[in-house]
Order: sequence, then structure tokens, then C-alpha cells
Amino acid sequence: MEKFDHEDEALQDLIAALAAGGRHAALTAHPDRDASHPLTVDGILLVDGVEWAVDHCLLSQDSRLIPAIDSIDEKLRAGLEAVVQEYKCALVVSVQPQDGKLGRARSDAYVQSVIDQARNAAKTGQDQYGDDGFTSTQIIADAPVGIDLIPFMNITSNARLDSQIAQGIGAALEKKLTKQLKNAKDAGFPVMLLLDQRPRPGARNGTVWQVGHGNTVLAAVQPVLDLHPGVVDLLWYRPLGGGPVELLVGELPSTSV
Repeated sequence: MEKFDHEDEALQDLIAALAAGGRHAALTAHPDRDASHPLTVDGILLVDGVEWAVDHCLLSQDSRLIPAIDSIDEKLRAGLEAVVQEYKCALVVSVQPQDGKLGRARSDAYVQSVIDQARNAAKTGQDQYGDDGFTSTQIIADAPVGIDLIPFMNITSNARLDSQIAQGIGAALEKKLTKQLKNAKDAGFPVMLLLDQRPRPGARNGTVWQVGHGNTVLAAVQPVLDLHPGVVDLLWYRPLGGGPVELLVGELPSTSV
């Protein structure tokens, strides 16, 4: 139910954006919840008397991120605990979750480098920083002995937000453009796609929350849209933080007679 509740909230925000632009809009169907419906999109919107097919898509983090976080924690925890117990100190260690596609040898080497960095920090009493821009160990003075392990919410090793978005939703977007939305367009419906930055409550894997502008989102998804021209007529974006839904691509038909 949480998925549908979140999806329904997003669609209502889309309707509010349409209404703010002077359009009469209403949600008339949920094809994906009706086995008898010929389409599988998330909703049918009636906008100024015209039926539109609309699909909702989270700007999710890479699906490999949560397993990578669990893995790096499991591999590092014992070694880091041994360091803080040996030197009776408190450390905050920031790490980069490792992409399993890069191989076990590289992952194991990274784990050892983090433990070595932590040991050097504990031994010298000085904070240590890696060359990758992600890995660091900080000494916390006058704190109980212990380790605070903080993984970056990024598995791409690329600080560019558009790259993180593309990595996270690229496969899902491709699927929508070749199946749900393509089928709706072939059936004669104009098509809307709503990209949602607000995370689904209760989900461990969140969204790319650092994005602060719709243009960043558009830069990430435009190359995928370009591979399937004419499928999406209107691209919308629901930003984090409660702001109104924004139109990124396309233009609603004129209501003038």
C-alpha cells in the first residue's frame, strides 16, 4: 500500500500543477491496478476533456547501493573495531560503497586501505583523507571508544548528480519508454511522465536527494528520451521539499478555440 499511497500523492500533486496552470484535470483510472485494462501505466488523467496516459517514476538511487553499503559495513566493522580498541580512541570513518562489478580483489584492496588509513589516524592522532574524495578518517577527541562508519550514498564514484540519476533510473526509464508508455502512445494516448525526487516512505533505497534543479534531472534523462523520440509528450518533475510539480519538457495544447 505504501507504494500506491506515494504514487497517488504524486499524481495529485501533478493534478494540482495542472490546475494552477488553469487546466481542468482529474484522475479517472489506475490501469496498473486493473487487470482488465489494456494499458499498464499508473494513471489516466482527463485534462480539459482529453485522456492522457501518465506514469510515475522515482529518481531512485542505484539499486546496487544498499547491498554495497551492507557489504562494506560487514567487511570493515571488525577491522575498524580492532583499531579503536587497540588505540582507545573514537573514529568517524567515511567510505565509498564498492561496485561489485569491479571485482572482489579491488573491493578487498579498498577495505584494507580504509583499515590502514584508520590505523594511521589512530596512531598519529591526525585526521586522514583519501585521494578519492570519499574516504576519510577523523579523530573524535574526548569521546567514548568506538567507531562511527558513514557510507556515502553513491556507488558510481562520480560526483556528478546527472550521472547518479542516470545510473539509478536508466534501466527503469528504458523499460517504461519501450513498454508501458510506448504501448499507451501506440494506443493513441498522449503521454506524461512524472519523475519524483521524494522518496517512498519505509524504503531503504532513497532518491538522489542532492538535486536542486530540474535542469539537472533533464540533463540525466534527455539522452534516454532521445533514443525513443515521440513517446513522452510532457515530462514533469516533483522536487524534494514540498515544492510544486514542474514541467521540464513539452507544452500542453492550447485551450483557445
